[in-house]
Amino acid sequence: MQPIRDVTDRSGRVLLRAGVELTNKHLRILQTWGVTHLHIRDDQAPEGSNEDYAPKPVEISPQRRREIEQEVERLFSHHDPNNPVSASLRHYCLSRRIGLD
Repeated sequence: MQPIRDVTDRSGRVLLRAGVELTNKHLRILQTWGVTHLHIRDDQAPEGSNEDYAPKPVEISPQRRREIEQEVERLFSHHDPNNPVSASLRHYCLSRRIGLD
């Protein structure tokens, strides 16, 4: 399974080049970068058919999620929760930790 187009982030930076063979690790990393769909070529698919692929959400136990949330809260305990930059960064860190767990 390979992307038929370069995979980019919201600002246009290339995260993965077209034609690279996708692994589960690629999919997890792309998901943490906010990539929700890929245009892929699947050698198993019938000739000429390309499909969109949405990575499956990472599943973690509720207990592990609480632990991660507590860890991120501790890291951001000295930041103003009403500051939009801090709130966005906190959300990003939480999403990334959950995705990489």
